Amino acid sequence: MITQERLAEWITDVEYIRPKTAPTGTIAVVTLKNGFNVVGTAFCVDENEYNENMGREFAFANAQDKIFELLAFLEKEKQCTGS
Repeated sequence: MITQERLAEWITDVEYIRPKTAPTGTIAVVTLKNGFNVVGTAFCVDENEYNENMGREFAFANAQDKIFELLAFLEKEKQCTGS
């Protein structure tokens, strides 16, 4: 079973980027314990409503969704190969 705790064990670093060309966007670059990077994004339509903390939260959540899919793939692979 893939729990939030198991997912968190894979994460070793998170870097947030706010692109100059997309001032209402936030990118989370999440590094996993094997060195693989997963990128999460979040964007706000209205520049007046942009909140950096919320942008980070949503970008990180987007990356976590992707990591969950990767872990689910690995889990299924173990079931299929018996290892």
